[in-house]
Amino acid sequence: MIAAPLDPTLLLHLDGLEPDGLHLFTLGSPEGPPGGELRGALVNASRLVNQARANHGLGILEAFVLGQAEVAAALLSATLKGDDSLSLRLDCEGPVHGWSVEARRGEAGNSVRGYLFRDSISLAEPPERLDTAPLVGAGTLTLTRFIAGSPRPFSGTVSLRSGRLAEDLAGLFKDSEQTSTAFVLGIHFDREGRVAGAGGLFLQALPGATEALAERAEILLGGLPPIGRHFAEGGKAGTYLAAQFGALGYEGRGRHPVAFECGCERGRFAAFMANTQGGLLEDLVENGPWPVEAVCHQCGSAYHWSREEMVALLEARRGSAPG
Repeated sequence: MIAAPLDPTLLLHLDGLEPDGLHLFTLGSPEGPPGGELRGALVNASRLVNQARANHGLGILEAFVLGQAEVAAALLSATLKGDDSLSLRLDCEGPVHGWSVEARRGEAGNSVRGYLFRDSISLAEPPERLDTAPLVGAGTLTLTRFIAGSPRPFSGTVSLRSGRLAEDLAGLFKDSEQTSTAFVLGIHFDREGRVAGAGGLFLQALPGATEALAERAEILLGGLPPIGRHFAEGGKAGTYLAAQFGALGYEGRGRHPVAFECGCERGRFAAFMANTQGGLLEDLVENGPWPVEAVCHQCGSAYHWSREEMVALLEARRGSAPG
C-alpha cells in the first residue's frame, strides 16, 4: 500500500493523541461468571480514519460515512481469532450507494481497509447535520466471516432498519448471530473539516449474563460522552472505560494496535497483468496509455509502469512460455 501524506496540521494533532488501538474489556458482577457477563471493545481509530480519507481523497460527508464503517470493522476485529478475517458490506438505494470494509487480525496488530462504491456522494443540497439515515435509504447489511481452515465463509444479511450503522449492526447480530450486541460509533470534525478524533465501542452479552447488569449497561450506553470528541481532545481509552464502566466491574483484557492497511503491492499487480490472457498485456504495450496505471480499489493506492517496463513484462512472459 502507498500511504497518502496527511495534512501537516492534522499530522501534528494526531501525533499528540494516544496511538490508535483496540482495547478489550469485560464487565461483570462478583456473583457472575469468572470470565465476565459482558464483553466489549473500545477503539481509538483517529489516525486510521484519516489515512483512509487521505488515500481515497474523500470530502467531509464521504469521510463520515466510510469512517463509521472503518471504525465498525476495527471493533469487529476484536471477534477474530488466529488468521480469521471478516468483511462488512452495505448495499443501499440512497446517494451513498454502498461500501465494503474488511478487517484482519495480525501478529503486529489488526488491519482495516475498505472503500465507498462511489467516492462522491451527490446531493441536491448539503445536509443540515451529519446523519447517514437519509443518505442510505433502503438496503441490506452483510457480515461475512472467513474462518481459517473452513471450506467456505459464513455470511449473515439483514435488511436495514434505520440507515444508521450502529443500529443496523445491532440488528444484524440479533437476527443473524442471536446475540445481544450494542454499538457506538463516533467521528468528530474540527472547524476546518478535519477528522480530529474517531472511535467506537461495542458491548455483547456473554452466556450467564444477568439481566440486571445488562440493563445497567444499556442505560450507561445511552448517556455516553461522544467517543470521537473524547479522543479528539486527547482523552485516553483506559480513562474513558474506567470512568464509564468502573461501577460495572470493568476489567481490561488487553490491547491491539489497529491501522488502515492493505496488502496490495506493485509486484502483485504486475504479475496479474503478466498472467492475464486475451491480449491485455499486448494491448497495453502497443497502445498504452503511458504510464500504465493500476489502482487498488480497497485503499486507493495507484501503481505505475512505463512502456519499457511493460515491454519487459511481455518479453518475460514470452520467455517463460512452454516452447
